[in-house]
Amino acid sequence: MHPSRCHGPVVNIDVLLPPRKCPLNCFHCPLPGDGNVPRTYVTKIDVNHLKAALEEYSEVFERIKKVRLWGFGDPLLIENLPDVAKVIKGFMTDGALIVHSSGVTLSRAMKTHLVEMVDEISVPFPWCSGGKALEASSTFSLNGLINLLRLFPERDKLILEIVAARRGSIVYPDPMLLHELSSCLSKTGVERIRVKTLTRPPFNEEYKPVPSSILNTITRHLIEEGFQVVTCTQQPQPVKGIRLRGLQGVIYNHVLREPLSTSEVLTAYGDNGLIAVDNIVEKQWAVKVVWENTVYYRGRILY
Repeated sequence: MHPSRCHGPVVNIDVLLPPRKCPLNCFHCPLPGDGNVPRTYVTKIDVNHLKAALEEYSEVFERIKKVRLWGFGDPLLIENLPDVAKVIKGFMTDGALIVHSSGVTLSRAMKTHLVEMVDEISVPFPWCSGGKALEASSTFSLNGLINLLRLFPERDKLILEIVAARRGSIVYPDPMLLHELSSCLSKTGVERIRVKTLTRPPFNEEYKPVPSSILNTITRHLIEEGFQVVTCTQQPQPVKGIRLRGLQGVIYNHVLREPLSTSEVLTAYGDNGLIAVDNIVEKQWAVKVVWENTVYYRGRILY
């Protein structure tokens, strides 16, 4: 369970598992930036094992209606992802199934019936400045990504995420060059945009969040350019009444994928969650880091 500013309470499901499996190395990712895999990488999931794991926590799906496939890489690298989506949909009475993808693997979704089974595919879109994009990997091609997005058969299910951040005194995307960003976005043919900033420490902790005034400037500009824009600013409310077995393991697997602040642990897991996360630190399964004057728990890979 995750208290998301974009989605509200959401169930995050990571079917990739460590180590990291992603073609890109985005600045905002909380995972270590080594070990990129090629877009041709293929893995397969044991759907029977997945179903058994989800049955153990089936109560969660009754209370939280949004499910996001995300985690240690790009879910579209999974060969049998439509089967995985079908299993997850079987536990959802309603709500939305979201896939978080790097975008450079979208051609895989075009070759299967996955698009029919999901409600949203969210893709972080790189900043455009001076005709170039932030280098995410040595093989990254902005034009290639734009072409994939433009050719995607159901663009109404795509939403592009603009992640604003600052590094020292430099703000990305540069508010003075937003016309270049909107020009790149318009080439994709995607109309829906989500504007957000960092809410937890990325692996490179030099990147920091930007104030809401900058998010509002980006949002206003994109709306004026004709895009449908949502800004992630909502404060998630605690999810009450859900008891989870093996709470230490659940929280460890959560902070292994994205750091959580003390208040986020409390929002998602209650008072027992605070006790569990301190025990995790004592066992050296996680460390405390201070970022933007807030304490976060970051999980450690134990092998």
